[in-house]
Amino acid sequence: MVVDVLDLVTGLCLKSGRSRSRSRSRSRSSSSRSSRSRSSSRISSRISSRISSRSRSRSRNRSRTAAAAAAAAAAAAAAAAEAEAEAAAEEAAEAEAAEAAAAAAAAAAAAAAAASASASASASADADAEAEESEESEEAEEAEEAEEAEEAEEAEAEAEAEAEAEAYQ
Repeated sequence: MVVDVLDLVTGLCLKSGRSRSRSRSRSRSSSSRSSRSRSSSRISSRISSRISSRSRSRSRNRSRTAAAAAAAAAAAAAAAAEAEAEAAAEEAAEAEAAEAAAAAAAAAAAAAAAASASASASASADADAEAEESEESEEAEEAEEAEEAEEAEEAEAEAEAEAEAEAYQ
């Protein structure tokens, strides 16, 4: 609608002989609006990029905290299993089966330690994989934003060129 009004006004100005100065003024005004629009678009893109980067960073930190908590829980379970194994070994020693209980306690402690190491490694691997995915998605988003900004600038340049061409016709 604004374009139609501008076309109508341009046509009237052509008839009255004042078209060139007014069309130049409009062209400068249009160019100024386009420049402000591009600047606003760039600022908006930067803000969006920073927000998404911070969000991904918080997500990675939560994953690392969860991995550390899982490792601590596994270590506590291993310590409890070892304490139970020691208690069982003491009871077995009193009942003449000390060697069998000690072997069982050692096996239980080894199994608990293996479970702890496995849980810790799994949690760490999950956190690393999530961090890697987050970085890849961040790079993809930044590339997409850059591409959109370039397309917007090209479209604005074409619009300016068309406006100038119409102004001189």
